[in-house]
Amino acid sequence: MVFVAASQTKSSANRIDALCVFTLLFAQCLALQVGKDVQTLGWDARAPWRLVPTVALAVAIVWAHLRPRDTRTTLWLAVTGVLAVTINGSQSNHVLLELTLCVAVLLAAPKGCFGRDGSISARAEFSQNLTHSTRLILATLYFATGFAKLNSDWHNPKVSCCIQMFVAALGGVGVSPSAIAKLLPETVQNATPIGATVFELTFPVLMGIGVYLNRKQTQRTPDPLEKGPSSDQIILRLLAIGGGAFHVLIALPPPPMSVYPFSMLMAPFYVAALVPGSVDSTFRNINKWQDEAKTVSSLFLCTLFAHTYQLSKQLDDKLFEYPSYGSWRVGVLWNVLVFGFVVLIAANVNGCAGRLSGDEEEDEVDPAQHESSAETSPPPATAEEHENEPSESTPKITKPSLLRIIKNSLPALCIAACACLPYFGVRTYPAFAMFSNLRVEGGFSNHFLVGRGAKHADYPSYEHVYGADVALQIVQTTLPSLRNLQINLAPLAPSNVLQALELTGITSEFHITPPKWRAENPEADNIGSRARPVSVPLVEVRRRIAEALANKKKRGRETHERFRGEVPVGDERDGGEKVE
Repeated sequence: MVFVAASQTKSSANRIDALCVFTLLFAQCLALQVGKDVQTLGWDARAPWRLVPTVALAVAIVWAHLRPRDTRTTLWLAVTGVLAVTINGSQSNHVLLELTLCVAVLLAAPKGCFGRDGSISARAEFSQNLTHSTRLILATLYFATGFAKLNSDWHNPKVSCCIQMFVAALGGVGVSPSAIAKLLPETVQNATPIGATVFELTFPVLMGIGVYLNRKQTQRTPDPLEKGPSSDQIILRLLAIGGGAFHVLIALPPPPMSVYPFSMLMAPFYVAALVPGSVDSTFRNINKWQDEAKTVSSLFLCTLFAHTYQLSKQLDDKLFEYPSYGSWRVGVLWNVLVFGFVVLIAANVNGCAGRLSGDEEEDEVDPAQHESSAETSPPPATAEEHENEPSESTPKITKPSLLRIIKNSLPALCIAACACLPYFGVRTYPAFAMFSNLRVEGGFSNHFLVGRGAKHADYPSYEHVYGADVALQIVQTTLPSLRNLQINLAPLAPSNVLQALELTGITSEFHITPPKWRAENPEADNIGSRARPVSVPLVEVRRRIAEALANKKKRGRETHERFRGEVPVGDERDGGEKVE
């Protein structure tokens, strides 16, 4: 019995589990940050302090692929990710979500994970804490984005970012503009934004129901191998299937309308939060494959990605990608394969609950060891002793402490606080209002529930009062940070996408608020002038001017107008935020 337990413990420590897959996927997402830093920073010897975190992150990414089963690898990846994203990352939704996930990983780790010889129970507790934390983040994120879409412009097909991205996605897979116009009649255009809003708002509710039922099922059958298919597992699996298809779809539009980096970042969330048990079960079966099958599969994937990368270099050189990762086709392929894998394991109804039986047992026991263990094993335990005996493979379910609940909830609370910024007039980005057409500044809110009937502050208190109804209208400026505060990416889209938008009667306006815009404004007639006025929260204007003065980059005079009711709403549509 001693020898069998030692063998099982060693095998359990070396097996591929959900935390291992999470580490690999997260490392590949952070690799985009390294690639972007290499292009934007370069190897400038005058700023070595900015290159150090990028190099450290690159080393951690390589080590994560070499030692993904080591718990300390996941922690080291999170630490270097925090440093690189904080120092070199831009203030965007995608980068902030990366930073939040890195912090969530560090907060989820118990003390036993930081030692050289981390125990299996500590790793199981780590995985369980990470599952709770990522579930809270997902629920908060989807509710925030769904709530932001409760506005009139999102549900107006002529200006909705939802329809524009759908058209671009069809164009990205090769559908002709005329066929796109036929596939998107008026009824489909009206229903698509509603469906997207319903999906995002119901996602946290359904996930909460699934988690509750899953907890009840776990309390009835503590051993995961004893559980059969249940409604709670079906709910979480259906969310994984629907969410996987959704994130593949929004990755398909060609640059500059693609958000494939954000879709990539959602994959580790799905693995940790929705289908961790299914991932464990699937890789228990993959571990039984012959070595030749594993080698052939790895070579096929490497060849496929290399061919796709070479194809992107030949065909995508004219595409304008912001930010410039230069990996659209590779990113789309990555999303299709990873989320396709998630959908397949989620669709396997018996995956998580399937019992390994007979010759299909994962841990084979040598007959000699079995005889030796039989000679040295103690008498069989009574039913009461067996019931109270702890299991090494199954972590003991205990009520979390108040400190643990705070640690698991803190990342989600940060997401919620950031998502509330537009409604308080603090800033319009980053606020996780991804391409939601949300506009609440200046007292002209298009939201159905927030900011309706807001009144402007009196001028004497205008300089000292901040709020969603206090904004400035930028009419003309030579300050780059204000001139390029809002950019319309539609003129930079491929010609087939623009033609499809024209045939479907959709306005070609795809606005973003870029953290750092280095190219010329595609709509500016003259350098230093805006193509159209735009309203900006007062605090955001002051922050940008103060930053320019501090950096001694102010080169002209700024002309501001107080935002008043006579300004037409249609002149300053905000198509939402770009996810970097």
